[in-house]
Amino acid sequence: MIQRKQSIWLFLGALASLLLFYLPYALSGQVAEPGGAEVFLNARNDMPLAVLAVLMAVDSLIVLFLYKDRKKQMKLCLLPIILAVLTLGYQIYQTQFANQQNKLVIGLYDKHIVIGIFIPVIVIILSVMAYNGIKKDEELVRSVDRLR
Repeated sequence: MIQRKQSIWLFLGALASLLLFYLPYALSGQVAEPGGAEVFLNARNDMPLAVLAVLMAVDSLIVLFLYKDRKKQMKLCLLPIILAVLTLGYQIYQTQFANQQNKLVIGLYDKHIVIGIFIPVIVIILSVMAYNGIKKDEELVRSVDRLR
């Protein structure tokens, strides 16, 4: 049902995945050179990351409104987890291996907070919590059907 706890977790997961458009996950530019241009990387300036973020958000919202079919909801609830793992892997690849100018920054950098690398982890946690809530509802319905 829409009023259940897992609905909150799915909605928050969709919002968190959309935060990838606003929160940077790394710093790109000539950090070592004085006067080098510094650009914070996020989904707005990285097309594959933008696609992954939109897919995570859309899937979480689709799962949210499939409350009448809990089995399908449980299957589709695993997709944001997979997409979040891919997103995290892509972010790490971009910062460590793709371009030597990209620097992974976690925490505070030059009076800017750079914490976007944790967004996929938050989406994973919220999706797992939603999955567990859906699973508990399905078990409750099965136990009630057994008593009839």
